[in-house]
Amino acid sequence: MIPELPSGLVLAGGRSTRFGEDKAWLAWGNGNLLEHACALLAPVCREVLISARTREEPRPGGPLWPPPGTRVVVDRHPGCGPLAGMEAGLDAMTGEWLLVLPVDMPLASPRLLRLLLDRRNPAAACVMMAEHPGEGFRVFPLLLSRRARSVITARLERGDYRVWAALAELPRERVPDALIRQCDPAQESFQNLNLRGDYERLRPPSLAGVNHGADPGHG
Repeated sequence: MIPELPSGLVLAGGRSTRFGEDKAWLAWGNGNLLEHACALLAPVCREVLISARTREEPRPGGPLWPPPGTRVVVDRHPGCGPLAGMEAGLDAMTGEWLLVLPVDMPLASPRLLRLLLDRRNPAAACVMMAEHPGEGFRVFPLLLSRRARSVITARLERGDYRVWAALAELPRERVPDALIRQCDPAQESFQNLNLRGDYERLRPPSLAGVNHGADPGHG
């Protein structure tokens, strides 16, 4: 029996305070980071959801919103970070599992995403990467089951927005470091575009010098 495909969730509701502008609209590949993240999830997911602060079009006259084949979900606990986006995705998904990818991790390996799916089992409510030896936790990308919803909501209602604290309460399956390195020897999948310097360092050479300006203050 072939396991059902999960729902996919792109976390794109943050304010990008450290970056200085909305990262979702930065140029990447033939489009922007949001479109790229959706394209990474689409081949392995039954649907792609986008966690955003609002359903309204964020850039009138800009890229098509939402991207074709996607659905926007809005936080029940606005301003509470990625954990609130995960809750919104779990509420809206049509499957039993939710594959979560932040919009600012464009180097995520498709092989690594499939590896998360392969590690699903009935005892786990979360499938995540093993700790990086000497460097600590790799939180994203990760896979959540519907059973994670109550734990995440309880954390949010207590005012505790730490993603790792919520995950620590869940029965977890870990992807061993050896398998991670087989899929992604250079560990590029875990690179975040937290700062503008990260974007300048990691963006494809074809985008060097591209005017990537976006409306400040969103995402």
